[in-house]
Amino acid sequence: MLNPLRALTLGGLLLFSTLGHAAPAAPDALRIGYQKGSVSMVLAKSHQLLEQRYPQTHISWIEFPAGPQMLEALNVGSIDIGSTGDIPPIFARAAGADLVYIGAEPPSPRRR
Repeated sequence: MLNPLRALTLGGLLLFSTLGHAAPAAPDALRIGYQKGSVSMVLAKSHQLLEQRYPQTHISWIEFPAGPQMLEALNVGSIDIGSTGDIPPIFARAAGADLVYIGAEPPSPRRR
C-alpha cells in the first residue's frame, strides 16, 4: 500500500512534469501529395478530414500521376507528405533521396 505522503509527492511530481510540455502547434500550411489510386488519401481529401481536424492550417492537395514524381517533389521540398506504393521509395532511396517513411497501407484489405 502506498503511503499518503508518498502518493501526494508522486502526484505532485506527475503534475509538474507535464507543465513544461506544451501541445505541438498545428503547422500554418500542409502540402499533401496523393495519387488517384490511394483510397485512403482520396477519401481524406473528399471528406475534408484534415481540414476539419486542423481548421487553422491551410491544406493543399496536389495530385501526382505516379509515385516517382511525388517522391521527387517530396525530396525537393515541393510537398510535405505523400502516399505511394511499395516500389517507388526503394528506387528513390537507391538514387540517394533522403526520405522518412512514416506509415504503410496494405495493397488490399483482408476480407473476413
